[in-house]
Amino acid sequence: MKTTIKVAVCALVAGLAAPPVSTAATPLSGVDPAVLDPSRSAVFHGSATDAEAVHRARLGSGPQGAALYDLAESSGYVVQTTPAMLAAGAEIDPVTFDECQAHQVTPEKPFWYKNKYNACSSESLGVQYWEIGEEGPYLAGTSVFTRSSIAIAQAGENRVKFGVRLVHDYDLGRVDDGTTLALKIGCLETDLDPNRVGTCTVSPGEVKKTLGQWKAEQGANPAWFESTMVMTKVPADKYSAEKRGYFSVDEIATTEDSTGVRTVFHPAANVRCDEATYVSGSRCVFQNVASSLALYTSDPRHGESAKFIKDAQTDLVLTYPGLLGKKVPGRWGEEPLHRLYKDYDTEHDIAGSRRKVRRACQVRWGVGYTLNAAGEVLQCDEYPFATTYENSARVDDSTQFTYAVRPVNALQNETAGQVYAKWLADDHILDGDPFYVIIY
Repeated sequence: MKTTIKVAVCALVAGLAAPPVSTAATPLSGVDPAVLDPSRSAVFHGSATDAEAVHRARLGSGPQGAALYDLAESSGYVVQTTPAMLAAGAEIDPVTFDECQAHQVTPEKPFWYKNKYNACSSESLGVQYWEIGEEGPYLAGTSVFTRSSIAIAQAGENRVKFGVRLVHDYDLGRVDDGTTLALKIGCLETDLDPNRVGTCTVSPGEVKKTLGQWKAEQGANPAWFESTMVMTKVPADKYSAEKRGYFSVDEIATTEDSTGVRTVFHPAANVRCDEATYVSGSRCVFQNVASSLALYTSDPRHGESAKFIKDAQTDLVLTYPGLLGKKVPGRWGEEPLHRLYKDYDTEHDIAGSRRKVRRACQVRWGVGYTLNAAGEVLQCDEYPFATTYENSARVDDSTQFTYAVRPVNALQNETAGQVYAKWLADDHILDGDPFYVIIY
């Protein structure tokens, strides 16, 4: 009579390359370095205690120093805001499970970001059912689910809400619906600077159900979690009042049987939280995302200003001073602009830039440039904006970048400025944050 030992193992299938697996006797010695890469999925075979040690090591293995603080600039992921989106007044615009499922991810890009406040990951999750026969272990069957995981930063709070939905797709071979599958959210303040210390709490600790329960629900009862991120100590730098903190969050799936615990670590996302008072939205944003503002040359409310910016970005000689061999930043795919908030403008460059551009308009179009022959009131529009670290006061003949000016319709210029100011606040763009201006 053939005797088998039944074992359940959780592993990723379909849509992702096979994740690295570690079965180290101690949690960190001999662990495949790929398992400690927080940007990739990985599987760990070992006790819950050892898995937690590996988990903390994973979350703490991400970028540090300038690489951590500047993730938005280096990631290459850009989200776009339009004037219509701003007018709708929904800064957070929470992502839904269905939206998430419509955006499949890859190992290279493990998240889809709806905006800076919403991240999601949707892929296949397989629970494999193994049996050990006379000739050794063999795969008896697999239960395959579509896993959609969403993370939503909460308005006005340093809190992120997480949801995980599992929809059963199919079974292959023989499976055991009594096998338990537990989900939980991991969170850690990851900046190794000893002067930056924070706490991250998650509730509930885990959501555990049998495969039979997950299947019967068919995603109707997702697992929900909330994480609160608080800084207790920050460096005494110019941003100390903002209490900027840097956290890493991820999702963990585990199965357990008589042979031990199998843990699947999903890729980690980077979150920055702060207490800055000059921005709105949530106090937390996903760091791997740069902002962009879309303006339209065809929009009668700001089209002249948009056309001027487009000319500055694409054909500088159409603007003034229009210096050959120079360029302006802020075009998508090139160097970004960076916000300069007035409280950090110690050299008074914002006011200096505005004086400089008005003089430039007077030099090119005369002191009466503010009124054209048709009686239209004009203003001297400038790009890059005065409230950027790339403004006209910060460039000269020795710098790579320059600036551009042009008289445009005063009302359209003011409208574009209002859109820009609201967007800076709503999209939680802090001093020094990168952003782009996209013209259609």
